[in-house]
Amino acid sequence: MILRYEVLPGSVFYFVWTHNKMNFEDPGDFSVKRDFGNLINSESDNVLLVKFSYWLDI
Repeated sequence: MILRYEVLPGSVFYFVWTHNKMNFEDPGDFSVKRDFGNLINSESDNVLLVKFSYWLDI
């Protein structure tokens, strides 16, 4: 998800959030119920990034 907010003309705040989950249990054996259950219970990586930009008029 990306949120962009213009504070003043020429200045911008960016907020970025990412969420990542992976499941490598039971490779090659597909079962919708089991695989979604394993995915929901697996650990996740959450990343939040903040950026501020300001353009100088030179």
